Amino acid sequence: MSLRDDVRNHFARQENRFPTPAGLRASVTGEAARAVPAERPSMHWAAAVAVLLAVAIVAGLLAAGALRHARFNPVPAVSPRANPTAPANPSGLRLVEVDAVGGSVFTLRCGTPSNGGQCQFWVSWTSDGGATWSAPVSVGPPMAPGEGDSGHHIHFVDRTNGFVYGNGTAFVTHDGGRTWRDSGLHFLEMVGAVGQAPWTWAVTYPCTKGTACAFKAYLSHDAGRTWPQSWDLPGNISPARVIAFGDGGLLISDSGAGDMYLTLDGGSHWTNVAGRCSASAAAAYAATSNGREFIEMCSADFPDRTAKSLFVSEDGGATWAKRAIPAGAGEMYDLVSPAPGTVLLAASLIPIMVTHDGGASWLPVTSRSSFGRLEFASATDGWAVGLDGSIWATTDGGQTWTQLAALS
Repeated sequence: MSLRDDVRNHFARQENRFPTPAGLRASVTGEAARAVPAERPSMHWAAAVAVLLAVAIVAGLLAAGALRHARFNPVPAVSPRANPTAPANPSGLRLVEVDAVGGSVFTLRCGTPSNGGQCQFWVSWTSDGGATWSAPVSVGPPMAPGEGDSGHHIHFVDRTNGFVYGNGTAFVTHDGGRTWRDSGLHFLEMVGAVGQAPWTWAVTYPCTKGTACAFKAYLSHDAGRTWPQSWDLPGNISPARVIAFGDGGLLISDSGAGDMYLTLDGGSHWTNVAGRCSASAAAAYAATSNGREFIEMCSADFPDRTAKSLFVSEDGGATWAKRAIPAGAGEMYDLVSPAPGTVLLAASLIPIMVTHDGGASWLPVTSRSSFGRLEFASATDGWAVGLDGSIWATTDGGQTWTQLAALS
């Protein structure tokens, strides 16, 4: 999922529920997607393996998304081949997102169907490090105009079970992507399908367009075959981010004031955590790796996404300390915590920054600026997406990064 799509999806959600001023979405998405010159850093030996696999995935594509997730039955990861190949792309399909798990890599791509629909989604995969790729498999019917232009993601909980989901649709596979069927959940939007098996979560807006209701969280213990448990979210929560962690942990955060809804025990108990951002903030990003250490970053008032303030809690939100945002950050785009004590920040005008002391000090960890997305597969392995479409990798928890490819 590209940064352009993320911003577009935010406005699509608001338009479904509330009127949107004419031209506002186009203005913000254009600003968020501005390109910046790419610099080519030197290659680090420690990231060589990641480079080989990533080149096979991303060559000639447009964006990248989430990576690895835990699996039901651990299996040895497949090492990338010496000369991996990119998946065949006979129809010029556009990449929407990439997900990888247990040595298998899955790509979600979009093509415009001949009947004039907005998008037909396709999934292809490799299980031998990029030596061979499956033929693309179609996922669901073509989207109607306006449905498939943004807001769709791919997420696999193991090699066998995965989801393609977004605005109005969600499909599941239980045979590694070979066949897909409707998820059985009914909603206007699925905000997130996340989790480490056997903790698979889905968060949706379950009502029809123009109808006000509470967002809902679902839990599945069989990789989305059934969803026996569900909870209505508090009325003040309009989810912008959904983060799964540990065994049964889930953090759902709001985009305005940054209010959070949290469970540590698979939904048996839920806690409201009041956000520290202004209710009029254009964006609020919360991050946690364990449900106890929180960091929340706030923008200026809507529609200004410029980074404005930062708050840190080390006691589950009982107390907060205000921290300084790195100078000249520009527009804020992502905030992640891959492990306790470590937080990384992506913004439009600065390199990726890391803190190990709760935001008291920040250090740059890339040689260039302007990043829009951070994704971590584990405490050590992650990807970053530049605003110019370049892909970067880390194998040491974000301390060093290597540019993998400049995407066309």
